[in-house]
Amino acid sequence: KITIDTQKLSIGEHKIKLMINAGDNHIYSSDEKTITISPKGADKTETKPNVVPGTEEKFDGNKVSVNLGGNTSGTVSVATFTSQPTGTNSFSLPGLGKYLQIEADSAIEGYMDGTEIRVYYTDAEVSNAGIVESSLRLYFYNDTSGAWEIYDTPKGGVDTTANYVWALTDHFSIWGIFGSAPTTSNGGGYYRNTPVVVA
Repeated sequence: KITIDTQKLSIGEHKIKLMINAGDNHIYSSDEKTITISPKGADKTETKPNVVPGTEEKFDGNKVSVNLGGNTSGTVSVATFTSQPTGTNSFSLPGLGKYLQIEADSAIEGYMDGTEIRVYYTDAEVSNAGIVESSLRLYFYNDTSGAWEIYDTPKGGVDTTANYVWALTDHFSIWGIFGSAPTTSNGGGYYRNTPVVVA
């Protein structure tokens, strides 16, 4: 019985092969198998090898796209969640129920400046979440501070016509979409939808 410790493996697909050297030229080799490492609570994890800079690469049935900056190709893995990922702190703003954890191989890390992330949504999702569409922004989870931090103009925003939230970044991590709930002033129909900026 052989147990494989996967704790140090990145999320996404990995190829494994068992090779045993029993001595006296007796060598056993298994077929190559592909395993997928997913974060706890993830709904889906997808890996794409040889992602090329300047090309919009789609994940999770075209709901997420990554367009690498820089000039280095490599492997990118995207795990998607419908609830806030384990290990992240709560946030005061309402979420859209769209979270992702993105990881890349070492060939890409450090060469990602200008990488664009897009997460697509539907009008029904925004309506059901009770969020003002124009306030939607991508936030990343800062492990050091334990806080969600906004990607706002000029490094982030929302396209309310094409229905996606975007961010320009130089790193991958855990991301989520948050926004502001509409509020009225004395029933007068005044709505405040300014996103909260996390310092």
